[in-house]
Amino acid sequence: MEYFRGVAVGAEAYDEFSFAAAKQAWRNGAWRVDPQGRRRFVIMAGAGGIFYGAFGALFAAGPIAVRILAVSAIIYSTVQTVHAFRRA
Repeated sequence: MEYFRGVAVGAEAYDEFSFAAAKQAWRNGAWRVDPQGRRRFVIMAGAGGIFYGAFGALFAAGPIAVRILAVSAIIYSTVQTVHAFRRA
């Protein structure tokens, strides 16, 4: 069963952004004037919001064991992320 005939055309998006580059862009304010830098920081903020929101939903709807696990995971991941950002 073939659904498409002809030449397939597509696009690929790839971006690499390290903590060190993020830290440098934040320090010198390059993220405010560079459109790619703004996009990267908006994506990072959105990913953080989704991450905390997902664990917040588990915390709000789950039993006590799930709440303790969710809070522990949030604290652990936040500490590890801050530690990695400081080392960069």
